[in-house]
Amino acid sequence: MGSKEVQRVRWSDVDFSSSYDATALKFVVGSPVDTTCGATDVYCTACFDMDVTAADLETEINGLGLFSGTNGISVSMEVITTASVSELSQRTRRYTLYYFDEGNFESITFTQTGSDGACGALSASVTTLVEDLIEGSVYPMTADGAGV
Repeated sequence: MGSKEVQRVRWSDVDFSSSYDATALKFVVGSPVDTTCGATDVYCTACFDMDVTAADLETEINGLGLFSGTNGISVSMEVITTASVSELSQRTRRYTLYYFDEGNFESITFTQTGSDGACGALSASVTTLVEDLIEGSVYPMTADGAGV
């Protein structure tokens, strides 16, 4: 028993470059000595364009083999179409990741080396952000403790 994790990743290009950059996401489990993509307990997506759909990002993450259960995640996307905040642009993409397995998952990081090689450098005008909206946890509970 426990609660589910919710994380959010966001990227924005304030200079509104003519083409989208590419990036990848890295998930690290525990505290491995080597945090290179492909090392033990280090899971990286392939490089993807920064205008990736929520469905495509969800498929990519669920295909990593990261989750101990079979439930995986769901991804939703919000496109910010107003520059109401100075560091954001009309090209801002915000993806919310809903974990269906219970427990606390490590924070996601951005990487420019995906599972399929180098993604290329991000433009200087691109900003990224990772947020833990809800930290999940696992509660050790017996049937007696649950009152059943």
